[in-house]
Amino acid sequence: MQPNQLEDGELARKLLRASIDSLLDPQVLMEAARDAAGRVTDFVYRELNQATCDYLGLFREDLLGHSFVAMSPGVVESGLFARYVHCLETGDPVVIDDLSYDNEILQQTRRYDLRATRATPSSITLTWRDVTDRFRAAQLLAQTRDLLRASMDSLLDSQVLFEAVRDDGGRVVDFVFRELNQATCDYLGVPRERLLGISLLEGLPGAAESGLFDAYVECLESGLPVIVDDYAYSNKAFGETRRYDIRATRATPDIITLTVRDVTERFRAMQLLARARDLRHKADLRYRRLVDNSAIGVSLISPEGRFETANQAMCEFFGYDADTLRVKTWQELTAPAYLDVYLRNVRDVAEGRIESYRMTKQYIHADGHHIWGHLSVSCLRTSDGGVESYIVQITDITAEMESRRKLAERDEQNRELARRLQEQTDRLTGELRSAAAYVRSILPVDLVGPVRVSSRYLASEELAGDSFDYRWIDDDHLIVYLIDVSGHGIGPALLSVSVHNMLRSGALFHTARLAPERVLSELNRRFQMEHHGGRYMTMWCGVYELSSRTLRYASAGAPPAFAIGGDAGVVELSTRGQPLGLFSDADFTARSYTVPPGCRILLYSDGAYEEAFDDGRQLSIDELKALFNRSAESSLDDFIVALRALRPSGGFEDDCSLIRMEFD
Repeated sequence: MQPNQLEDGELARKLLRASIDSLLDPQVLMEAARDAAGRVTDFVYRELNQATCDYLGLFREDLLGHSFVAMSPGVVESGLFARYVHCLETGDPVVIDDLSYDNEILQQTRRYDLRATRATPSSITLTWRDVTDRFRAAQLLAQTRDLLRASMDSLLDSQVLFEAVRDDGGRVVDFVFRELNQATCDYLGVPRERLLGISLLEGLPGAAESGLFDAYVECLESGLPVIVDDYAYSNKAFGETRRYDIRATRATPDIITLTVRDVTERFRAMQLLARARDLRHKADLRYRRLVDNSAIGVSLISPEGRFETANQAMCEFFGYDADTLRVKTWQELTAPAYLDVYLRNVRDVAEGRIESYRMTKQYIHADGHHIWGHLSVSCLRTSDGGVESYIVQITDITAEMESRRKLAERDEQNRELARRLQEQTDRLTGELRSAAAYVRSILPVDLVGPVRVSSRYLASEELAGDSFDYRWIDDDHLIVYLIDVSGHGIGPALLSVSVHNMLRSGALFHTARLAPERVLSELNRRFQMEHHGGRYMTMWCGVYELSSRTLRYASAGAPPAFAIGGDAGVVELSTRGQPLGLFSDADFTARSYTVPPGCRILLYSDGAYEEAFDDGRQLSIDELKALFNRSAESSLDDFIVALRALRPSGGFEDDCSLIRMEFD
C-alpha cells in the first residue's frame, strides 16, 4: 500500500469516527467470532461512538475487544443474538421498535428502538435509541386519554372535542369531530364511529346561520370561552326546536371542547313555573281583595291570641282600626261569660284533638257594649305539627241576635194574644154553629105527592147566606125559591133568614098574585143594599100550577135551573134580571115552562160549581148540566156524590144548596 493510500485511509477513518461521534444515538461496530466450524458464536466490539460510552457510563477501552455476549448476558435468551447473526449471514436488517430489555449494565429494564445492518461479511453495525421516556410518555398519554375518555363518558352532558379545519390562508373554515363522549352518542342516537371525523357544519346544520360557528372560531382564536344559556335550536334529529345551555373553551390552538345540555324541559318547567307564579300572584291579589272587601271579618291570630292581620270588616266589627287591633288580644275582646269555652276550644285545636270549631260568641265593642258574632276557627300548622296561626272568621250577628230577642218578646206577646183570640174564636164558633143549626131548622123537609121534592143544604166551614123553601100554598100551586146573599158570615145569614121568614108566610105570593116577577120586584124594593150593609142577593123563584102543568119562573142574577123531560134534553130555566138590592128600578120578567110527565128539575146555588181546580179554572155550568143529565134517574144524594168527585177537595168551599123536583 502506498503512503498516499495510507494517508487517505487514515483520513477516512477519522472522518467516520467524527461522523459517528456526532450521532446522538449509541452506535457500535461488532465483529463476528466464529468457532472451528465457522458458526458465529459471539460478537466483539470493534468500534463505538461517544454516545455509546456516555449512555453506558463506560470508557471506549472498557468495551473495545470485549465479548458482546459477555457484556450483555441476556442477549441470547432474548433472541436478539440470533437476529443479529441472521442479519450478518443474510444481509436482512434488524428493525425493532419499543423493545423491552433488561440492561445489565444499567441494571434496569429499558425500552429501545433497535437497528442493525451488515457492514462487512464479518461485522454488523448496531444502533439503538433508548425510548423509555417516550414509552412512558406514550403510556402517560394513553392513560391521560383513557382518563379523558372516562371523564367525558362520566358526564351526563354531551361533550365533544372539535378540531379546526383551516384553508390555505390559515383561516378556520370548519371543525371536525375528534372526540366525543357516550352521552353525545346516546342523545343523538348515533354510534361514535359515525360521528368521528365528520364536519361540524354538515353534522349540525344551521350552526353558521345561528352565529354559533363564529362564536366557536372566536373562542379558538382569542381563548375567550363561549357561554350561551337557553339557546333555541331547531334540532332536525328530533324534528322540533329545543333549548340548550352551551359552553365552549379552547383546549389547544386547534381544538375546542364543546359541552351541551338539553334544557328544554327546564325551559318548559320555568315557563310553567312563571305561569304558576303569575297565577299565584293573581290568586293572592284576588284573595287579598276578597278578604279586604269581604263582609265577614277575617284575621290571623297568633298562638298567644294577638291579631297578626285584620280586614276592614273585622275592624268595623270591634270598632278599632287595624293598628289598634294589633296590640289587642282575642281574650280581652271576648265577653267574660264566653272566655272559658273559647280557651277550651283553642286548647283542643292546639293539641290536635280537633282541627276547627264554630260557635256563637259575645264580644266587647270598643265603646264597651256587647256585640254578637258567629265564629269559625281553623289553624295553620308548622312542620312539627304546632300551631303557626289561627285563621279566624267572624260574622256580625248582633242585629240578628237583637231581632231574636225582640222576636222572642213578640212571640210571648203573640202567644197571649193567640190565647185570648182562641177564646173569642171558640165563643164565636159556638155562636156560628148555633146560627147554622137555626138555618137548617127553618129549611123545609122533603115533599111527596104529585111533585116529589128533595133538598140538601151542604154547609161550608163558614156561615153563609143560602136559604130556600118549597111548599103548596093551596091545592093547585107549589112555590119554590132559592136565595143566595152575597158574602159570608153572620150578616148575610141574618139577611137571608129575614127574607126567608117573610116569604114563609106566603102572603107576599098572594099579594103578587102568584107572579114570581112581582115577588122579585117587591123584594128588590124592600131590600136595597145600601140599607143592608152593602149586600145584595140572587134568587130563583117559581110557581107551579098543577092543573095546567105550568111552571112560571123568574130569576134575579141566579144560575139557571135545569129541567129534563120529554125529547128536548136538558132545558135551562132562566130569565134576565139583576141581583136583588142593586138597583131600585130594576125590572124582572117571567117565563113559563110546560112540565112534561116525569120531568125532573134541579135548582142550585153557586157553591155547586165555584171552586178552583189545580189549573185555576172552575167547574162550568155546562159541566154541571152534563152531570145532571147523566144523573137524572139517580137520587139527589147520588148526584151529590158524583158532584163531590169532580171537585179537587172533595168538599165545598162555599155553602151549596140543591133542590131536586120530580113530577108525575
